[in-house]
This record gives sequence, structure tokens and C-alpha cells, in this order.
Amino acid sequence: EEVAAIDVDGVFHGVLSITSVAEPALQAKEHAKEAAIKVRAARLAQAAWKAEKRILALEVAAIDADGVLHGVVSVTSVAELALQAKEHAKGASRVRAARLAQAA
Repeated sequence: EEVAAIDVDGVFHGVLSITSVAEPALQAKEHAKEAAIKVRAARLAQAAWKAEKRILALEVAAIDADGVLHGVVSVTSVAELALQAKEHAKGASRVRAARLAQAA
């Protein structure tokens, strides 16, 4: 911000440039925002790279934007996931029943 420097007699002494006290803090805040955006972008890029690596290694299956399946989907893996989910639900049910029995 620039202001005119005038003394008590009204004599003009030029223009002074004044830096706000808050300006360094605002600059630091903007710098921190930019850094956070860069970190988020780097994390997203890394996650995409890892996902692509798993797809290429045939560890997981994926469908691209054109609808092409990459990787392998086996019926046994789907059945295994269903069985794991069922076992997890049974275990959670047992824990819930035990807690209710203790509370009674």
C-alpha cells in the first residue's frame, strides 16, 4: 500500500510504501495452501501408480474407461470373499451377544 507523506505544515515529502503487518502471515498461509495442494496431488499420483502396478501384475481386476477388463476375476475369489464376509458377520454377532449377556 502506498501513502503520501505530508508533514504537519502540509509539505509533501513523497510517497511511502507501507507493508501490512499481516502481509507476511498471509503469504505464509498462501504458501502452506499451495504446498498442501502439491502434497495431495503427489499422494493421488502415487495411489494411481500403485493401483496400475497391481492391475498389471494381475493382482486385481479393473475395467477401463472403454469397458475393457484388465486382470483376472475368478469365481473362487468371489466365493472366498462371500465366505469371509459371512464368517466376519458371525464373529460380530457372537461379540454382540456376549456383550448383551454381560450387560444383563
